[in-house]
Amino acid sequence: MKGREVKRVLIFDQDDTINIGSKQDIAPEIGRLFVELLGKYEIAIVTGTGWDVVKRVDVDTLKDVSSEKLTHYHIMPTTGTQYWRFDADKKEWVRQYANFFTDEQAKKISDLLEAAAKKFGYWVEADEGDEIIENRGSQITYSALGQWADVDAKKAWDPKHDKRGKIVAEILPEIEAMGLHVAIGGSTSIDVTMPGIDKGYAVRELMKANGFTMEECLFIGDMLQEGGNDYAVKALGMDTIEVKNCRDTEMILRGILAVS
Repeated sequence: MKGREVKRVLIFDQDDTINIGSKQDIAPEIGRLFVELLGKYEIAIVTGTGWDVVKRVDVDTLKDVSSEKLTHYHIMPTTGTQYWRFDADKKEWVRQYANFFTDEQAKKISDLLEAAAKKFGYWVEADEGDEIIENRGSQITYSALGQWADVDAKKAWDPKHDKRGKIVAEILPEIEAMGLHVAIGGSTSIDVTMPGIDKGYAVRELMKANGFTMEECLFIGDMLQEGGNDYAVKALGMDTIEVKNCRDTEMILRGILAVS
């Protein structure tokens, strides 16, 4: 990482970076450190997860955080195709923009994902209150075991991406014919998005909306290797730090606070 002293925007991946696994609450110590850092720094979360879940696990879990501090918290769900900011006057979160699929597109994508999963014998029925295929508005996500499945079961299901690779290869021709993009996401997920949508797109939109420069930003994530879903940020030339888990992130945040 270069130029640590000029950083004022800290951008984070979600799963296994600030949360212990997919759809889990923000790690308590990271939440505490975020509250301490907000205002001194702008903090942004960039994730493929939908807004309702991100608000539940990364926003509502913060303790003793003021409205003023929340105005420095930037939430970019569904890989930056939505952007949410806190309005201190209204005391509520306000969506700044959103790019959504049509109902027809969403149905066709969902049908393709379900048919491919069933063809290869990977389809399971979701538990009550859960979903295998979720329409996040601007992203359709297949989660093989369900959105809220056990974290360890998710990690063990397809660690080498073999299963999801088969599904992606099966649906790719029709997805591309629709002018859309499909990619392997978190532990068990496949994400279908509009073309050009990746975490690089998300951080570009964040910078454009706020006038942030590349030099002011630092991205922290666990999949910055080529082929990982954080790599697009590194490819932009932004300074990045790769972590293995939340404990690594905690150490980095403590170091940032020590020099703040």
